[in-house]
Amino acid sequence: WEIIRPEYACTIRFGGACDPPPGKLSSEAACWTSADTVIAVPYDMPVPGFTNGIVNTLRLWSARAIEEFMPDYSNHGDYVRACEDRAETGSLTTILFPEEGVMRTVESRLKQQYFFISASLQDILRRFKQDNKSFMEFDKKTSIQLNGGSCAMAIPELMRLLVDCEGVSWDSAWNIVKNTFNYTCHLVSKDGQEKWPLYIMAQIFPRHTQIIFEINQRNLDEARSKNGGITTENIRDLSIIEEGEVKRIKMDNLAIIGSAAVNGVSQEQTATICQTIFPEFLHQAPKKFSNKTLGISHRRWLLCANQPLANFISDAIGDGWQRNAEELSKLLDCLDNSDFLRGLMSLKQEAKQRLTDFIRTVTGVSIDPMAFFDVQSMKISTAKRQMLHVFFILHQYLEFKQGRAPSLKRVHIFSGKASPSDFLAKQVIHLINIVADLINSDASARDKMQVVFIPNFGITVAEKLVGATDLYEQLSTPLLDACGTSFLKYAINGAVAIASLSGAIPEIVERIGKENIALFGGNGTTLQAQAYHPAEAASKDESIDAIFNFIEGVLPSVNEGHAVYPLLSSLRDSDKAFVLLDFKDYIEKQAFIETSFKDQPKWARMCLNNIARVGWFSCDRLVGEYARDIWNVPTS
Repeated sequence: WEIIRPEYACTIRFGGACDPPPGKLSSEAACWTSADTVIAVPYDMPVPGFTNGIVNTLRLWSARAIEEFMPDYSNHGDYVRACEDRAETGSLTTILFPEEGVMRTVESRLKQQYFFISASLQDILRRFKQDNKSFMEFDKKTSIQLNGGSCAMAIPELMRLLVDCEGVSWDSAWNIVKNTFNYTCHLVSKDGQEKWPLYIMAQIFPRHTQIIFEINQRNLDEARSKNGGITTENIRDLSIIEEGEVKRIKMDNLAIIGSAAVNGVSQEQTATICQTIFPEFLHQAPKKFSNKTLGISHRRWLLCANQPLANFISDAIGDGWQRNAEELSKLLDCLDNSDFLRGLMSLKQEAKQRLTDFIRTVTGVSIDPMAFFDVQSMKISTAKRQMLHVFFILHQYLEFKQGRAPSLKRVHIFSGKASPSDFLAKQVIHLINIVADLINSDASARDKMQVVFIPNFGITVAEKLVGATDLYEQLSTPLLDACGTSFLKYAINGAVAIASLSGAIPEIVERIGKENIALFGGNGTTLQAQAYHPAEAASKDESIDAIFNFIEGVLPSVNEGHAVYPLLSSLRDSDKAFVLLDFKDYIEKQAFIETSFKDQPKWARMCLNNIARVGWFSCDRLVGEYARDIWNVPTS
């Protein structure tokens, strides 16, 4: 479906030099010389709207060498080097570079981010110039949303294009930039800020580094002029440049300074941004900050992913919900309709059978479609607390071995990916598979529990999971998850959640009711306020101590079992995700889940309630809020 558009190709440059001409300031137009050049070739993918007669275009970019071989090949005659250069150029758009600390990977990530930013901005400017003569109208007709600090290079890049290429004065260009960009911040802690070494930035982006310094100086001068009593610490918080042994550019600070509006993605996370991460920026410009709680595409995750359920709903309340997700609330009239509830549960069973067939095809594991499907699918990391789920499985397994069989047969289904550089997350995946092999090979336990890890998690896998899930595990650490809306994709398909008080969960509870979700553990404030010593907690809790002893007894006989020891040590030594602290309450809430599921009419009502009440979290509402409050775009 991609359509190549070579006529709109543009050039992207890296490296070289960019010294202001003698007698000129860095805020005046400069010439970027001796740079390496890459060609960005656009490919268009049509994206049709939902029954509205409109097709938008998703423009993708492919990196190409400026010629089939590098232009100096005929001079140096090095065929191998020419091929290597060509392959390196293509890797900008074929490889997702990991977050590794080595210089080569840092350079590659920077180049990759800038490649897409520059190509997109050049394309936006080209289209604007087709119908407009003056850039003074640019910010009135264009709004660009920066999704995270990694996009902040767009600010100095647009300044470069306007000042150096289009001849706009610095002051006019800066006014345009500040009114064009808006910034969605996903940070949950200061440690997560995007920071790039200044010396690498200066080597790859000499002109942008000049522009960033100029932006920073002007911003700090303005802060000093507004606040006579501003302190050195305040200046340090506001500065784009982080001093230290290795100076770094704070990309999130740059994004805030160069944007008209800054928003978080849940009420909890927005409060963290304002009170903990960027309090000085809030003090400088309180009206700039707001919250926009994330949503999901109900058409993607219900209408497309689970058509049998979608048709069932439309037969009951009409198809108006397909355009307006809040019309799902009409389903509340069916809460006491036993025939409707039985139909809903029957569709759930059919979806479980489809997932069973899919898992058998993908993994070779045969699971019982009549079992209780307990699912956790998201990014794998210690903050997402898959370890709580794993410990629960081992807790039940050990109880079973002592003669206390679970009252409910469960199939525990995991899926997700770890960041390439997240060492502990990879150990979590390894441990899940060790536990799966252990339990699935135990003939006596298979009648009560099974464990499956579905590899290569992505949208296709998620679409199979959402309709078949009975219980979704939303276990993220409070204050370490920006939003946590993955549960919504399952809730709108009739799943119940066991959830921690993280991200948007408090907002979800307000909508669906606390009786329809199993909440466990403390909130971020109560957890961090406790004097917590994980090693002591582990030794005092018999269940946790037994689990650690069991795992450590099994690992020596498992292939690469020793690789999991650092993960276990991190739990005992620091446990920053409060896994051991929340475990007891988590186990108790799992008992509540089992009791509720055995009462099938009650469980069916909980499932239907969740479908009916999560419509507010549709991304239609979210985009409408952006259009009204940030982009100033009419929505009617």
